[in-house]
Amino acid sequence: MKQLLFILALVFGVSLANAQSVTFAGQGTVQSATNIWFLVPPGDGSPRVEFINAASDKAASFIAFYNPSGNQIVLTNTPTAGTTNITFTSNSTLTNGDFVVIRHSATGNTWKYQVGAATATNVFLSMPLSNAVVAGDVLQEYQRAGRVAWGAATNSLNANGGGIFNGLRAQPVLVELDSTSAGNLNVVSGIYAR
Repeated sequence: MKQLLFILALVFGVSLANAQSVTFAGQGTVQSATNIWFLVPPGDGSPRVEFINAASDKAASFIAFYNPSGNQIVLTNTPTAGTTNITFTSNSTLTNGDFVVIRHSATGNTWKYQVGAATATNVFLSMPLSNAVVAGDVLQEYQRAGRVAWGAATNSLNANGGGIFNGLRAQPVLVELDSTSAGNLNVVSGIYAR
């Protein structure tokens, strides 16, 4: 009987440990000198950022965390790379300064942009599209949910098993580094907490 209890405790303990061990890690995308970001993909649980190593040249730089908002638009038109205007048929509540991520339906690749101007059926991005958009791609708005001061240096922040930022269950998290002309998110890692 003691052996059975020991085995059950061992199996139960291992399965609990495995439930916590689904991880993510990656490097940031440098889309321009001041547009440096990493998108934590959605997973089975809430994404918990536990470690960041990043470099910025801005004295008052910060790392910001964004959760997706309810404003998600499936695109039906096909603007080409280099353009800044995207039109759509659904009613949008996007406003100047909002952050959006476009996810390409065929590849899953993502790109972050800032809204320069918007109407109910148009969005003008603050920088040109890096890639052509095809029908079925998704434009998702993100809202800032947290921020950590960083400074002008290469720094690491380790939560030692805790969370620097906890995102929404089964949703992506956008991590952004603020810089003047040079920066990099060297590593962003964590787990999907259940």
